[in-house]
Amino acid sequence: MIPVKKAMLALLIVLVIIVLFEVIRTLSNPLTPSDDQLRSRFLEQTPLGTSMEDVIQSIDSKKDWRIKYIDNDNGFTHQRKRPAEKIGVRHIRVHIGEYRVYSNLYFATDVVVFYGFNENNELVDIWVRKDTDVL
Repeated sequence: MIPVKKAMLALLIVLVIIVLFEVIRTLSNPLTPSDDQLRSRFLEQTPLGTSMEDVIQSIDSKKDWRIKYIDNDNGFTHQRKRPAEKIGVRHIRVHIGEYRVYSNLYFATDVVVFYGFNENNELVDIWVRKDTDVL
């Protein structure tokens, strides 16, 4: 009976360590806050009205951020608004990274930011989109 209790205690300790590791890893990742929290952070760095050129400079200064494309002919479609809404007349799409957390079974969550600009190349809105790969 005693070896079974020791095994159960060892298993419990391992599970607690795994859970603590995941909590710390998740809380320390700068991409895990909500979309709205990330949007607010990015608006502090590049407030509405910031020129497209200054936004590109800000993006380029970030270590892991990659501009996926710059569309000078179309704004972006904000798909979380109902009905979906076209934002701006041009936009930049930026991949800022990915993360994995235990709660989504280690599937990768990509984080993409859309910057929308008006006809004067001024920032009019930012949308943070997170997509989780389930396959």
